[in-house]
Amino acid sequence: RRNRSCCFQLKVSENQWERRAWYLYDASNSVYVNTALQAFLPVLMSNLFGPAFFSLCVSISVLIQCVVFMSSSAAADFGNMRKRLMAVFSLLGAFCTALFW
Repeated sequence: RRNRSCCFQLKVSENQWERRAWYLYDASNSVYVNTALQAFLPVLMSNLFGPAFFSLCVSISVLIQCVVFMSSSAAADFGNMRKRLMAVFSLLGAFCTALFW
């Protein structure tokens, strides 16, 4: 008999390799956020447009992230587009990072 107290059950991985892959993903994602977004972007935007424009861009980007992350994570968790969404967002992230240079 299934427990129906929750609308969905989270799968906890017992696979050592899968957990290690998630740890490495988190470590690489943290490095990108710390270096690219906290070191390069503020200096670049402030020099090009001024500090007020940088603050406006950060505010707008946070609002966009909230909408995109919530909708895409729900689509990936409960839909059948996991690999396609992973590929799209990976390519988009690589392209945006390449635009720094």
